[in-house]
Amino acid sequence: MAAVWASISLRSSTDQRLRARVDMAFVALEERAREAFEKLRDDIDRLYPTSGPFDPATAFQDPAELGQAAKKGVATLRMRSGIQARFRRMLAVCSWIRNGAFAVATLVGAATALYFLAFDIKPLWGIAAGMAVVAFGASLVGIFLFAWLESAIQRAVEASNAGGAP
Repeated sequence: MAAVWASISLRSSTDQRLRARVDMAFVALEERAREAFEKLRDDIDRLYPTSGPFDPATAFQDPAELGQAAKKGVATLRMRSGIQARFRRMLAVCSWIRNGAFAVATLVGAATALYFLAFDIKPLWGIAAGMAVVAFGASLVGIFLFAWLESAIQRAVEASNAGGAP
């Protein structure tokens, strides 16, 4: 019953707790990506200047240093686009956990009542008990998914504060 009670407000409390942080992280990651790509553009301009006559010595410069800046910008953009999608999935998982908690409580109650009231009909209370186990397993999957999504969102929030994707 404690799980049912806690799951009732899980979605709204998660939304209130994380909404502002996710929105701020989205904007900050967008800014970090823009900064990374501006730096990349400046590095390209520095490495391969477009003004003046052609200099064969600059044509053979190694562009390897540009790869890290490009990868950082792309990783930051991926993190930015993923944070809001993960947040929406997390809210959906909150509903899944709530529904699972109600299903488990209802099915355990039904299986217990059938066990005591209709013990002669073993398949009936056995099916109810089996369904309770399946609902419990699905709820556990939801809890693990919730924890994974929360850690992914937290990593993105931390990256937005630290200056970009790791």
